[in-house]
Amino acid sequence: MRNHRIGPALAVVALCAVACGTPAAEMPPGGGGSTPTGSGPAIELGKQFEMAAHSDLPISGSDVHVTFDSVSDDSRCKPGQHCVWEGDATVNLTVGGKAVALHTSKRVKPHDATASGYRVQLVALSADGGEATIVVSKA
Repeated sequence: MRNHRIGPALAVVALCAVACGTPAAEMPPGGGGSTPTGSGPAIELGKQFEMAAHSDLPISGSDVHVTFDSVSDDSRCKPGQHCVWEGDATVNLTVGGKAVALHTSKRVKPHDATASGYRVQLVALSADGGEATIVVSKA
């Protein structure tokens, strides 16, 4: 009976040793979760970029950062619903320390803004508001 208790205990210890011994360099950025502040790839100018909510990323080749702060006033039609119009959501960003609010609806402006020498354009927002697709270019 005693051997049955030692076997599972050794397996648990071995799994913990393997999990705890994984160097950070071998883990994916953000440890496999959402992108934490200040980590992840840099935003490349002129290319569509998917940015997770609450992430803060540098613009490639500059010291200017873009932060996806929040989504507010989300009245968009939810998947599976039938709506009279598509609704709108406001994507709140900070670009180089300056607040920018962009809208998802083509009927509500602005869809782009200029801040800290860069133009930021909102291309799309995921249904759950957890990811925005943006394009950043020089102003």
